[in-house]
Amino acid sequence: DEVMERSAPIIGELEFLLKDIEIPVIAITGGQGKTTVSAILAAILQNDGKKIFICGDHGDPLAQYFLNDVKADYILLELSAYQLEHLQNLSPLVTVMTNLSAPLPERFSKPDDYAKVIMNLLKNKKPTGFLIYNFKEASFRALMPQITTNKRIFRRKDPSGLGADLAARYKGAYLQSSQELVWTDSINKESFILHKVNIFGPHNKENLMAAVVAAKDFGVSQGI
Repeated sequence: DEVMERSAPIIGELEFLLKDIEIPVIAITGGQGKTTVSAILAAILQNDGKKIFICGDHGDPLAQYFLNDVKADYILLELSAYQLEHLQNLSPLVTVMTNLSAPLPERFSKPDDYAKVIMNLLKNKKPTGFLIYNFKEASFRALMPQITTNKRIFRRKDPSGLGADLAARYKGAYLQSSQELVWTDSINKESFILHKVNIFGPHNKENLMAAVVAAKDFGVSQGI
């Protein structure tokens, strides 16, 4: 508290170490679903021949990346609410936001309080980066005018319900039905039949959509 009162910068271990990493960073945060999205995305990228180092709230300590001289194509960083609070300059290439279910009710009494902390991760997004977010979260949508980066969304409903103009520009993923997931970049589309995937519950379908959109942003070939 004394350090904060003096306005001294507080930099966490992750951000301190990440400044010396040159490979792309994928950051995943949100109240729930972070670990599931991380696991699915890591599996997709590994199946595409990429090497992934998973760290943050789950996975190995980031220091192991340097101590063990790890060779990886991507850093997959899972961020808890605590880790978000003191971020200063972190700017991942891809950021995934799952939902605003308050992870710590005693610390964040309202979704908007948690959204303000998430802004620490978004404030330095570059125009060349990607932000993937859950469209059902009004607090996420309220943040978007402040963010200048490539935005992708995922939602449980067909985007046709958003109006013809937005539906035509839709980039991300949605559920065409309870058993069909669709990814689109507004020009191309790819469908995934979900009964072939061991995914249960609406929340896990959202997690799958988030991972698919992130994988597509990294150029994973058709037929994930």
